[in-house]
Amino acid sequence: MAISDFSIDGAESPTKFTTKDLEIPDEIVSKWQHMVDLTAKIIELPAVLIMRIYPPEIEVFIASNTENNPYEKSERASLNTGLYCETVIATQKMLLVPNALKDPEWDHNPDIELGMTFYLGFPINWPNGDIFGTICVLDSKNNPKATQYKDYLLAIKKIAEEDLNWLVKQEKKISTLEKTVLLSEERYRVLFESSSDAFLLMDKRGFIDCNRTALKMFGFSRKEEFIELHPSEISPSKQPNGEDSLSAVQDRISEAFKNKFTKFEWVHRRKNGEEFPAEVWLTRFLLKDKQILQVTVRDITERKEAEGELLQAKIEAELANRSKNEFMGIVSHELRTPLSSIIGFSDFLLDEMSEGMNEEQVKYINDIFKSGNHLLEVVNSILDISMIESGKIELYYELFSVPDAVDEVISILLPLALKKSIDMDVKIEMQLEDIKADKTKFKQILYNLASNAIKFTPENGSVMFTGKQIDNMLQICVADNGIGIPKENLEEIFNPFKQGHPYLTRIHGGNGLGLSIAKNFVELHNGSIWVESEVGKRSTFTFAIPIEGKVE
Repeated sequence: MAISDFSIDGAESPTKFTTKDLEIPDEIVSKWQHMVDLTAKIIELPAVLIMRIYPPEIEVFIASNTENNPYEKSERASLNTGLYCETVIATQKMLLVPNALKDPEWDHNPDIELGMTFYLGFPINWPNGDIFGTICVLDSKNNPKATQYKDYLLAIKKIAEEDLNWLVKQEKKISTLEKTVLLSEERYRVLFESSSDAFLLMDKRGFIDCNRTALKMFGFSRKEEFIELHPSEISPSKQPNGEDSLSAVQDRISEAFKNKFTKFEWVHRRKNGEEFPAEVWLTRFLLKDKQILQVTVRDITERKEAEGELLQAKIEAELANRSKNEFMGIVSHELRTPLSSIIGFSDFLLDEMSEGMNEEQVKYINDIFKSGNHLLEVVNSILDISMIESGKIELYYELFSVPDAVDEVISILLPLALKKSIDMDVKIEMQLEDIKADKTKFKQILYNLASNAIKFTPENGSVMFTGKQIDNMLQICVADNGIGIPKENLEEIFNPFKQGHPYLTRIHGGNGLGLSIAKNFVELHNGSIWVESEVGKRSTFTFAIPIEGKVE
């Protein structure tokens, strides 16, 4: 990318600086770090990054403080090595890679070596259009949540670009006010008075000037009345963190005179007593051989309200989830108990008393028995999903035979397959015997995938189980020659209550939870699951889990 010069016109020797020379202040870095950490927590991601380019390299400028983040702040990599971010930088467009391992364009990406196969990134630009870097999220698996938060990531990009725009403006002002003696006081006065920002000038004793925007922001009509005030007098006595405003103001002023520049958040108070949050910049410069501070104040009420709404939404979502889990506990007791009685009594009537009933009565009892079992299956599936989401599902590892587990599942499903004349074949590699995993959940994964395959495979079709070892992983495929899944439904097929063919599901039965449960059980084993399908021809569901138990 080209790095363009910004320049200040009107002087014989214009003062210039380039974007690559600009240092991002600690205050902005701290703010970005907070946004990145909050994003990682809300979207449940191992890695949220802000990258910055230093051609011919790219640097991890901000990295989320998350447990499984393989990227470290300040580490650099060469460009032109096939990184996800390179495409974002080159195209200056959003990039979404749901699963790099299944995408020929990305299956050689260097980030795969770190386990990062999911990527969503946006470019971050300087105000003149030059590329600063990217804001991106990465995961070891497809993360539908991250895709749902595209707008939130886009909002972070915009906040970062606003900060860069502000920084460039400040650098222009610093360059204007301090780095060149050619800028006249008259020209500065025009800039000072016409700015949409609240500008104030102060020395070590207090304010000496302000512009019209500052008067309007603080609710004063006369400049003379306003500049007589000490900064602590346009602030509450205490800041939200408990700091005494008077002493804190003096500390910030001393810091700015010493270090040339500082930025901080502050709560100010208008003349009518109304308090408002603000970002304050203190910039030291030389005016008529005297050290002066330019105070720039930005009202950030709207931004704080947005942050508060986001936090409140998160709290409400957590409360709603807790309420849902409590409700599911009630459902467990109130529905499962009578359902068990209904199923038991209808089964008894069919076994012990069917000889005394006519054909229509037997049919009605059989319908009750089947419907009761179906409803119990739905309730159990919903409870499984609820327990998974609340983190209450635990794995009980044991050593067991893979072929035996597959045979057990096939024996359960064989009557369903025979009813439709569907062939069920198994091809497990000879050397693949035992695996350390949760046997019950392993069989549930197989059952959910295979029963789904049988359900959507026409009569005289086939369902194939294949198993093989790839490095330290067991890979199982369940393939059928059924109706397939439309491409537009593939991305959501593992979401709860999402179905590949909603209309056909109403015909064949099902609740849209089996694949979601299978996916969650696979991921509890630290594995992955995916699907390949062609409408009208086939579907293949594949999952892979560690052979020797969960890999931390």
